[in-house]
Amino acid sequence: MPLLVNAARANLVLGPIGLVLAVVTSALVARWLGPHTFADYATLLAALWWLTLLAESGCNVGLQRYLADAASAHARLRLYDVLQLRRWCLVSALTVAVVVLGPMWAARAQLPAVLWGPVTFGLVGVLAGIILHAQLAASGLLATFHHARAMTVANSMSVLRAAALGAVCIYFTEPIALVVALLAVALTEAALLHWSVVQVFRRERSPLPTGMANAAQRHGLVAIVDKCSTALTGSQLLLLVLAGYHERVDLAVFAIAADTMQRALAVIYMPISNLVLPMLNDSRRDPARFIRQVERLSGVVILVTAFALAILAAAIPAGLPLLFGDAYTGAVPIALLWAFPLFVEAAARMIWGASLLTLDHHSWLMKFNVLFGLLSAVLVVLIVRADITTIVVAVGLLRLVMVGVLLAKGAKLGLLPAPVFPLRITSAAAAALALSWGAQMALPDALPIWRLLLGLGVFATFTGALLHLIPLIPERSYKVFLQLAGRHGSLLSRMIPQYWTPP
Repeated sequence: MPLLVNAARANLVLGPIGLVLAVVTSALVARWLGPHTFADYATLLAALWWLTLLAESGCNVGLQRYLADAASAHARLRLYDVLQLRRWCLVSALTVAVVVLGPMWAARAQLPAVLWGPVTFGLVGVLAGIILHAQLAASGLLATFHHARAMTVANSMSVLRAAALGAVCIYFTEPIALVVALLAVALTEAALLHWSVVQVFRRERSPLPTGMANAAQRHGLVAIVDKCSTALTGSQLLLLVLAGYHERVDLAVFAIAADTMQRALAVIYMPISNLVLPMLNDSRRDPARFIRQVERLSGVVILVTAFALAILAAAIPAGLPLLFGDAYTGAVPIALLWAFPLFVEAAARMIWGASLLTLDHHSWLMKFNVLFGLLSAVLVVLIVRADITTIVVAVGLLRLVMVGVLLAKGAKLGLLPAPVFPLRITSAAAAALALSWGAQMALPDALPIWRLLLGLGVFATFTGALLHLIPLIPERSYKVFLQLAGRHGSLLSRMIPQYWTPP
């Protein structure tokens, strides 16, 4: 338990730092490049993201699931090495395919052939392989609760990445130059994480039990299908598909809105998402304990989701133009429409999707993801020529339907305990948001920075009062917060009294 608590504290401390670094990097790059060139950069990252998703091949989740079994055989490092080798083989094959097919797609999207040629796509493939190498090493560290080490490297690389992109953007704006800058940082990050995980596993190179590597990949591939289903309505695919149908400026505005929300989601959920699979895997053989873990995790996630969405919605109207410049003002309504279904689906998949995966409901998950993957593909084809706002609304509605089906399955299995019912929490967050928007609308002529500070101040004051006066946090989740607070638990108890939300 101390190792788990320390890992969670590392997430809570380092997560917000990562958010600030990620947002600052995006803002600097968007301002340096301008909307037209930023659309190229966003398209490049979308292609890279899809390549890493397909080449991931289930290794990250599979390693975390079977690492404890490998430890029993004194073979953790051997399992890590085998999965790395398999992944590099797949990356190599996909890189060849991308080098051949990438220029064809670029021509279809009317992108300049001189900038989007085989060399550019070849470097993207190499970059994907290095990123995946770092991801598997990070998965090994997270599975053994060495969160501080993994996140310190990640945050340090965020600073280095911003500096590298900034240096390149001063002199070059071509996609190949941006890839080279990202490649240099990725090599450094992969080397540091690989060294760290080797130090943790030491000499655990005993032969693997028969079939363990295959079982790890099969387990992880279910999670990959889950991610692919989500990605079919994600911004990365939409950017690639819409490239031939919409103006580059419109794509840049959409990319700013979607990327900002995605970065916020990733870092806001990082303190809990890095713990979900390790905690669920640790309790999977004890049904009663497993339900308690789901209750703890889901209560925390619902609380975080409600207030994170509300505070983002309060900050977006003044904050996005302030960060990225007036050229991206059109991203405000898109970001507001994109955020809600994005966060709700991510929360549902993070808890109940991971729970079903941990309990080996592979068949149901495969059917669920294939069905909604097909629906997503059909939807994208039907609306590809519509305006960006219409596309965002349609995609959001489909995501919410997916969430409803997933929660219904969780409830059928008893994985939706009464204490996680979110009505009280969501009502409080909505009330705080309404007051924040009202305060900002009262000063329409004020500078954006003052409207932003006023809105956030009103939100924070009202939220703090509600948490002090009304029981919003379920009992098990409250105890999790007390554990994370450690010696500061008494201060937390004074700020948020020990009320329990009734079942």
